[in-house]
Amino acid sequence: MLLLQSLCGCRSHVVQAMVVNDGAAPLQNIEVDYPSASFGISNLPPGGHFPYHFEIQGAGKLQMQYLDSALHPHSSTGPRLVEGEQGTLTIHVDGAGAVRWDAQLKP
Repeated sequence: MLLLQSLCGCRSHVVQAMVVNDGAAPLQNIEVDYPSASFGISNLPPGGHFPYHFEIQGAGKLQMQYLDSALHPHSSTGPRLVEGEQGTLTIHVDGAGAVRWDAQLKP
């Protein structure tokens, strides 16, 4: 299969994502929605990292919802993604509702 892919020049456009808990308390029920799919994390401890990779199909904005340690819901909207983009995406969450999206994506 690898030989066949190298011969035809085919390759996936993958986004290497990382969700990082920069806060002092655990985060729960994290859901990250991207165009055409989503992924979830049940619990992310303080200082924890959760790696995930995906391929963008379609276009749309990133969305994230989670519960803080007091079970208060939070949500954030991230950058717009377009099919075919690839690179890295780091989502920093501080637990108090602030989310920083660091997207290094290219076509």
